[in-house]
Amino acid sequence: MTRKLLFLFVLFVTVSGFAQDDARVPLRGSVIYMNIGVPNENVINSTSEHATITNDQGQFKINVKVGDQLVFTAVNYNIKVVTITEEILANNRLVVEVNEKVTELDEVVITPEQQERFLKMRNEEFKQHEYEIDRGTAVENIAMSDVDRGMQDGLNFANIFRAIFKSQDQAAEETPSLKVSEVLRQVYDDSFFV
Repeated sequence: MTRKLLFLFVLFVTVSGFAQDDARVPLRGSVIYMNIGVPNENVINSTSEHATITNDQGQFKINVKVGDQLVFTAVNYNIKVVTITEEILANNRLVVEVNEKVTELDEVVITPEQQERFLKMRNEEFKQHEYEIDRGTAVENIAMSDVDRGMQDGLNFANIFRAIFKSQDQAAEETPSLKVSEVLRQVYDDSFFV
């Protein structure tokens, strides 16, 4: 019998310890910014150390009692603290308007004293790193000399057509007609085609 009484006493003490929050009543509210609901705003009852988050429309529900302080925080908005009064509990509705947090940085202007020297120094620093492709320097073909490389600016279509028509005129007079591939072989040496 004494064990049963002891068990009931421990159970009563435990239940009454958890029932401390019974004096608090649920409070519904919304958090707005420029008449639009603020989603994902943290609503913290700093007195009871309970918290919730607003839904997509900016609405929340949290247990409070008179004298509790609600703290509203979000990354993009300033912190706002509201103390619960009898009037707020009587309305059972709380609308909190928050202000946008503006982070202003000081203006910074960076100019080197000798801009050409600064750019040359930066360019040399970049060259010290090993890159797969060096786009800072001009490409030089060291495999072939300038004479062996042939044309530099593309095909000269005018000379090709002249050679073709000239060969056709000569072919009509003296020799059988030449093919375009044969004419090109006469105009350009074999290294061009390689």
